[in-house]
Amino acid sequence: MTTFLALIGATSRTNVALSILNSTEARTRRVQGWYTQFLRRSATSAEASALLGAADEDAMAAILASDEYFNFASLLITTTPPTATTNFWVRASNTCGTTDSTTATVTIPCNAPVIVAQPADATINIGDSPTSSWLPRARPATSGIKPAPATNRIPSPAPPGPFSPIRSS
Repeated sequence: MTTFLALIGATSRTNVALSILNSTEARTRRVQGWYTQFLRRSATSAEASALLGAADEDAMAAILASDEYFNFASLLITTTPPTATTNFWVRASNTCGTTDSTTATVTIPCNAPVIVAQPADATINIGDSPTSSWLPRARPATSGIKPAPATNRIPSPAPPGPFSPIRSS
């Protein structure tokens, strides 16, 4: 800090800023940051010292070109999430060979839907039009079931959920 305070009165602010940015401490912090970012660990003193004299791009290129970065474990995430209980395993490989993990089971619970509040009846006077009613987006195919006869009663709007509004004209 004393070195930089002495520079403030003797040179421009730009030169002071460049001196700070190019100091050994600043370069060491940048190299440590790149090791953490790319290799998920801190650089040893020898590793950091070896890259202090290199340009930023060259130091990053050296880390990214290392065998450690190339062999760094990756995670494959499937694009289709499982919809039922599924077994997964991991295969790790490098230039020396491959090995497989034990199988892990991912359980997807499937609970039947529950109606927590039944819709209430409503009465529409003759000549009045209902403004909306809520019906399921898709109804399952049924056979042998007849719809109830039409009446002047409609259900009140259901709570939010997997429903689409149907507007009458």
